[in-house]
Amino acid sequence: MASSITFFTLIGLDGWYIIAGLIIGGVIAAPIAAYLTNKIPTKTIMILVGIVVIIASLKRLFF
Repeated sequence: MASSITFFTLIGLDGWYIIAGLIIGGVIAAPIAAYLTNKIPTKTIMILVGIVVIIASLKRLFF
C-alpha cells in the first residue's frame, strides 16, 4: 500500500498499471508469505533474508 501511494504521488495516474500491479502482487504474495513463515523455522528465514541482503548489497557495490 505504501509503495502504491508513493508511486501515485510521484507518477500520478499515468502509471496506473504500475500501481495495479503492486496491489495485485501484494494480494497474491501475502498469503504465500504467511504460509511459508509458519512452515519454515525462524532461524532459516533469518539466514535467507541475510543472504538476500548481502547479495543485493554486493550487486549494488559492483554494478
